[in-house]
Amino acid sequence: MDRRKFIGNSIKACVVSAVSGGMITNALAKSSFLQAISGSCTDKILVLIQMNGGNDGLNTVIPLDQYSLLSSVRSNILIPENKVLTTSKYNATGFHPSATGLHQLFEESKLSVVQGCSYNNPDLSHFRATDIWMTGSDSNEYLKTGWIGRNLDELYPGWPDEYPNDEHPDPLAIQMGSTTALGLEGASASFGIATTNITSDYALLSGFGDPSPSGYAGCYLDYIRTVAVNTDKYNARIVEAANNQKTNMSSLYGSGSVSNQLKNVARLIKGGLQTRVYVVSLSGFDTHAMQIEGDTTSGVHASLLKEISEGVRGFQDDIEKMGVNDRVTGMVFSEFGRRVNSNGSNGTDHGEAMPVMLFGSELKGDMYGTNPNLSNGKGGVVDNVPLQYDYRCVYYSLLKDWFALSNNQLSNVFGGKEYEYIELFKPESICDVISGANTQVDQTTDRLLDVYPTAIDESGIIPFYSSGGDVQLNLYDISGHKISTIMESSVTAGSHRVTIERNNLKSGMYLIEMKTNNNRFTKKMIVN
Repeated sequence: MDRRKFIGNSIKACVVSAVSGGMITNALAKSSFLQAISGSCTDKILVLIQMNGGNDGLNTVIPLDQYSLLSSVRSNILIPENKVLTTSKYNATGFHPSATGLHQLFEESKLSVVQGCSYNNPDLSHFRATDIWMTGSDSNEYLKTGWIGRNLDELYPGWPDEYPNDEHPDPLAIQMGSTTALGLEGASASFGIATTNITSDYALLSGFGDPSPSGYAGCYLDYIRTVAVNTDKYNARIVEAANNQKTNMSSLYGSGSVSNQLKNVARLIKGGLQTRVYVVSLSGFDTHAMQIEGDTTSGVHASLLKEISEGVRGFQDDIEKMGVNDRVTGMVFSEFGRRVNSNGSNGTDHGEAMPVMLFGSELKGDMYGTNPNLSNGKGGVVDNVPLQYDYRCVYYSLLKDWFALSNNQLSNVFGGKEYEYIELFKPESICDVISGANTQVDQTTDRLLDVYPTAIDESGIIPFYSSGGDVQLNLYDISGHKISTIMESSVTAGSHRVTIERNNLKSGMYLIEMKTNNNRFTKKMIVN
């Protein structure tokens, strides 16, 4: 066994968790969708909020144009139509009445909603689904490395032996909490610090004691001691930043766990810590029973959404008053959604697609995709919220624009796959991968992306980029016979997506062709 494998398989299980005085510090294991930057726009910060358990997206971002269908299958938990917080931008879309802070941010164009996020053949096990979201994998991929960890191996060579250093003195990521999971695993080590107390400088290792023995055991012990010393250095940096900013500036926070975690994040950012990603989590979203209590606007789910909403609203207000909001954006997500129909226990069971929410003043602040179409086309209601965006589209777009990853770096992160780009940020907030200046990244090269879902039942999405001008999308069978023209139109430069309906197509493989003035592309499509 070599040193790296030893670290990956055993050290993190027995050494890096040190608990004292309410603080847990872990330098080798943390489930974080972490920083992935290459040296440009290096002050950008990402805050992740995970809703553990599977959030009911239909009672969070409510599709009012589907209200009659919802009433027929979840009347026992459905929010009364007159209680929904409607939006000025989209008359048919509203928020849960407990999510007043999220609603306010959406109205201020500081919150974006990406509808229908999931992946092909979603797994509905909490553990497996969390692993998929944390590693950026397909449902049939079992990756041992985190998708950001794989990139960090390239961006921070020599980790952890050569860190901290003068250029990177601070933790690369911090989790507010103590739990560990797959996420930042690299090929040789994991990245991250977990803390529940930002003001306690607990020394993991007060002294080395006896010299290390010779041989492999001594080598491993030396490495453990090095990690412990580095952890102590990171602890000291966290405490120093917390002492630099001892108070929060917003009165909009709530009293719950998320607010308390985000208060600490805001203090560390303003206190000068150079950490690029912070991770916050809240459990309890596995609402199989008693999702509501009496009035459908109250109960477990309402309390959880209120806690998330107050925390996000308070945090955004805090960082604005601190003057660091132009450097910070955040994402709120869960491992899966819930079923469209409720169950007999005033709850909902594990489902598929869900809305992902992003917050920050540098976002465009919009809704991407449409309200989910819940009709099964036969007078009934579908079992699950349909897929609109592969969840990795959000990751891909964040890393490209917020962290300025190059195309080569993105290819390394996503295993050579390319995902649909979503224009989440204002043009002036997008980082140029070459210069680090705030400028619009060119997204106008003609190309056709993979159709998704890869195997469609009723409909699918064809995403493509255009340099502007005439575009034709054609459908062919596998023998090359043209079946139909899906689209023929002049389009503007940028990202586009077209829906293809199954209609009378038989099961089998087909080809999608994209023709422009100068290029021709093809992608396969499977009909179940």
